[in-house]
Amino acid sequence: MSNPRCPKCGTELRLTIQLPLPQLNDVIREAKGHWGAYHTKKKRLTNSIALLAMAAKMGHIDGRARLTFTWFPRDRRVDPDNMSHGQKYAIDGLVMAKVLAGDGYRHVKSIHHEFAEPDKRNPRVEVAIVEVKA
Repeated sequence: MSNPRCPKCGTELRLTIQLPLPQLNDVIREAKGHWGAYHTKKKRLTNSIALLAMAAKMGHIDGRARLTFTWFPRDRRVDPDNMSHGQKYAIDGLVMAKVLAGDGYRHVKSIHHEFAEPDKRNPRVEVAIVEVKA
């Protein structure tokens, strides 16, 4: 996987996540059922995404980053705002893998979401991370 450079923006990194990320409504339902349910699922998914990022040898962003999530759902049954909750796991996994130095204001300039046509055979989330020069 190559990481092309944008002369205006800096480094661009890409990661494709083919894991099923939980929807917000599912997380709320689980959290109401047992206090530890959310913690267990979040830890497992965050670790899995960190391993994906490390296996992809993505490199890292030194400064602030602009993140763009492109969602390819299996079908249209989930609302975009419910689906995009999965960004939390992806960003935390990228921090764990040291692709991003953190997930606060000092390290994240913006987060954008795009919702592509459903892909029944290959549902996924593609994350583009662009370093924003000061």
